[in-house]
Order: sequence, then C-alpha cells, then structure tokens
Amino acid sequence: MTTDDKWPIPIRGGNAYQAILSKLRENPLAQKMAKGVYESYGDFLTYAESQEALSSKFRFDIQHEPIISFKTASILLRLGTGREAEALVHELLHLQLPIQGFSLIEGAEISDEIPEESSKAFVDMYGPIQNLVHHEINIGNFKALGYLKRDFLGSASPPPFDYKRKVLNTLPHSYDWHIGFSWWCLEYFRHWISLRHGRSLEVNNHAKDALQWGSEVHPTLKQAAEGMMEWVKFGEFKNSSQYVDQVNNLLEIMKIPKVTKWVLLECPNPQRPIAKRLIL
Repeated sequence: MTTDDKWPIPIRGGNAYQAILSKLRENPLAQKMAKGVYESYGDFLTYAESQEALSSKFRFDIQHEPIISFKTASILLRLGTGREAEALVHELLHLQLPIQGFSLIEGAEISDEIPEESSKAFVDMYGPIQNLVHHEINIGNFKALGYLKRDFLGSASPPPFDYKRKVLNTLPHSYDWHIGFSWWCLEYFRHWISLRHGRSLEVNNHAKDALQWGSEVHPTLKQAAEGMMEWVKFGEFKNSSQYVDQVNNLLEIMKIPKVTKWVLLECPNPQRPIAKRLIL
C-alpha cells in the first residue's frame, strides 16, 4: 500500500538490493524476482525498515513539472509482524508492475461544474482504486512464489463508517450527490476484492453492509456492484496493453471521471528507468 506517512532515511541501489535479498534468503524465487526489480531500477531503488510504521508500503516519486522525471521507487518494510518476507514481496510486486508495462495514474480532467471539495474527493479515490487493482493482478504471482493467500495482506481495517448510521443520519441537503454513488461503489469494491485476496469473512459482512445501505440512497448500486465483479472476473486489465482502457471502464462503472494522464516507465538501459507521459 502507499501512504503519506513520514519515512525513515532509506538505503539505495545495491545496498537496498542486498538488504532485500537478506529478507528473502529462504525463497530463491522471490530473490530472483527482487533481482529483476533491482536490475530495472538500480540506484533509483530505495529501501527502509521501521518498527513504528503502521504498515509496509511502497511509493513512486515522480516529478511532474516542468517536465516529467522519474526519481525513486521505494519500499518501507514494517518490522515485527511475523510476515516480513511476505510483506516485502507484496511491495516488490507493486514495484514490478510499471516495468512490466502497467501505467501509473497521474491525473484526470474533472468538470469545472463539480465543486472543488467534490473534485478533491474524486482525486483521492484514484490511489486506492489503483492499489486494489494492482492487488488483483499481483495475488496470482504472490502465490506462484510459494506464499499463502492469507499472508498477502496485513491485518484487516474496519470500515471507516457505520454505514447504517451514515444513511439514516445524513440529511438530503447535506449529502454530496456529486461523489456519493462513487463513494459507495469504492466502499463495496474494497471490501469485496479484499475478501478475494485473503481477508477474513468479516470483510464480506462489510461489503454486504455497504451494498445494502448504499442501495438505500442509490438504487442502481447493486447493478454497479455486479458490473465491478464482472470486470474483475473477466480480468482483461491483467493484459498491460489493455490496462489503461480497462481501468477507465471500471471508473465508468463507478461514475468516477476517467483518467486522462498516465505515467509510463521504460527501461531502455539497465538500471535507468525513464518516465513518459501518456495523455488520452
């Protein structure tokens, strides 16, 4: 996952690679995958460890203006969880996707008619959606490396709201109708897809609650939920050549503005990734 938490000072390049290998010494397949990541990013790869981190995470540091430029691909590993190797592989798989041709979301054109606060809420949805889609792509590779599905994700997070209370206590005039349907779609999607990725059955109850109470406000939510499930099960987004179009198809189901700016990473020379912008 990615967050904006403060990161410890990392190590870089070859030192980062050696530290990563030491965590994966019991799994040659995972070490081979880590080698491929290092051979693509080189000195642009950074790595840090922390016992205080709330979770393990990854991030891409990309300069967007005045010209697009790739800075770093980073991993922060949370220690003391008993699943350090699994968490590290989880984050490495995220770093692997762009060098396999899967573009990163950069931005969208949101209508000027949408209020600024609602527009910001839409922008905040792109990161979680991208992360969840990455998980669906990566879970098969995680298991192919010899790890158990139940170890793919960390501890489950509770839903941020009491869905019943949110519906019953929100007055129509104070409800954000610009983003409401999309918000409920994302709430359902994140719980439903996390169940596929090894979360406990508790998240299935969260998904059912989100669908039930969201449908009280938006009767077409169940139709959208079916569309999202079909989108995942068809799996066309797992083909990098179709990924951009397919992610925008998912956003259309969720009534979220489509992504119009993407970042492509290319590695024409070993250990020197180049960022390029794709504008639709």
